[in-house]
Amino acid sequence: METFAILPSETGKTDQIITSYTQTEPVEDLLYEFLRDRTPTTAASYRDDLKPFFDFTSKYFQIPRAEGNGVHFEDIKRVHIVKYKNFLESEPNHRGKPYAPNSVNRKISSISAFYQFLLRRELIDKNPAEFSALGPRESLFVRLRPSQIVK
Repeated sequence: METFAILPSETGKTDQIITSYTQTEPVEDLLYEFLRDRTPTTAASYRDDLKPFFDFTSKYFQIPRAEGNGVHFEDIKRVHIVKYKNFLESEPNHRGKPYAPNSVNRKISSISAFYQFLLRRELIDKNPAEFSALGPRESLFVRLRPSQIVK
């Protein structure tokens, strides 16, 4: 179930309508809907990628906030995703090393997929992960043009 709240804008001059996800239909139900057509392995990967992201934003930014009967997923902005990406690239994981570029990319892609789902459900106005640059993937191979090959 969706709810609409009228909140003051950042300037305080006008009101804006914010869509939020109500807790009468638990967030777990929303996740179920997001994951229901995925394979068990993919669903587990999405859960494993989303929970640490929301733990991170909750710990460092106190968002998304729960207010009354709603969870405000629209609180998450691109800057939060970029900061999370930087965190993953620099902080040690469970193996004591920063995450590999492919793992970081997968985690950011999972967040983007979830926000794309919220966008399709019209629970948010835009996907904050849509333009979050994914880092280059490391490769052992270099692609050369024929003119670059010395004979």
